[in-house]
Amino acid sequence: MEVLLAVDVRNELRRIGWISLQPNGSVSVGLNDRTFVSPDFKAKNFVWNAYNRVTIQYLISSDPKALKPIKNPHLTFHPPIKFQLRANGQHMLFEGIADLNIMLQQDGRVPWIRFVSKPVSELSKAGPSWNPDRTKILSIRLGNEDCSIGLGVDFVRKDVDVPTEDLLLSEFIDWQDYKLYVHSVAIPAQIATLSWYHQK
Repeated sequence: MEVLLAVDVRNELRRIGWISLQPNGSVSVGLNDRTFVSPDFKAKNFVWNAYNRVTIQYLISSDPKALKPIKNPHLTFHPPIKFQLRANGQHMLFEGIADLNIMLQQDGRVPWIRFVSKPVSELSKAGPSWNPDRTKILSIRLGNEDCSIGLGVDFVRKDVDVPTEDLLLSEFIDWQDYKLYVHSVAIPAQIATLSWYHQK
């Protein structure tokens, strides 16, 4: 199953990103934008402790002063424990392990991705889907283009309720033994940034 993440401005869809749900249970979230990293950025976390976890937030910012651009970054969860970040045609930028099932049992909700788009006025128009029969469109309806979109994707245990008020988009996708929670807000126009959470 594929999910298109888009902004609907006066009935014109503009692409933000996508979610891919694979038969083997893997989940990928990709961004249709460019961002930058330091040429030395590469992280690995292969130690995980179920009883003494620390949450680390990794941030990638599309600051034009940064030295190394990455195009269309995508983060993937390979069950049961592997998390990765790649970019089109580039080496692995991040990989780590964390037991999602245990985290969901203990916490109920596990934050994963936070993305801020570039200004909506600069987003590319969404073309036709490659496979419309397998594609779901999640669109964020806006009346103006003078903002960016803050988009989040979290893992949520199926029996957990999450507050959904004051959001432009609040969507649950049932997958495997949990739900993916996709949510968004409008924020002042700014450069694109990508951050994600990893517990170790």
